[in-house]
Amino acid sequence: MDEEDEDWLASDQENDAQERRGQTEMEQRDRLKMQKDFYNVRLDEGKMEAIQAGFDQGYNETGVPIGSVLGELRGEADAVAFLLAERSYGKELGGTQHDAREKLAALRATLAHATLDDLAEPDWDIVEHELAHHSAEDAPTALAKMQQAYNARPDLLSQYKIELAELIVTLLPQL
Repeated sequence: MDEEDEDWLASDQENDAQERRGQTEMEQRDRLKMQKDFYNVRLDEGKMEAIQAGFDQGYNETGVPIGSVLGELRGEADAVAFLLAERSYGKELGGTQHDAREKLAALRATLAHATLDDLAEPDWDIVEHELAHHSAEDAPTALAKMQQAYNARPDLLSQYKIELAELIVTLLPQL
């Protein structure tokens, strides 16, 4: 074998070795990318599971009970209004009964526009986080003030129940 043949063979071997190194580096990059993608997919799945669990808990423990009571109150107020409209069409109303009807209309409007934010206790962890990251106030002090104000307010659903019951007693003679 002459020198030219050896160089040619050596260059092929070097090329093969470089090609194998290139494939190995490419395989390693691909493997790292696949690991990263798999990690990100698992991370996203974990986040979604946590979000879903939080939603389910809030829905079942807060939203459904409050929504059920609110729905019952709205249905009862609407039924009373319907019965009054049917029974007293064209009749002259007295002062007390007229006032009660106006209060019933106002209550129906209030119930129709009531939201979960109006009726449910805030998620204090979220409020605290928001205060800590987006408020110039001292977060613990601001949170304590907000909780104190919340605890001092009346239970709106109970208040609506009482108001509706009183209106029904006032309007009962017309039903």
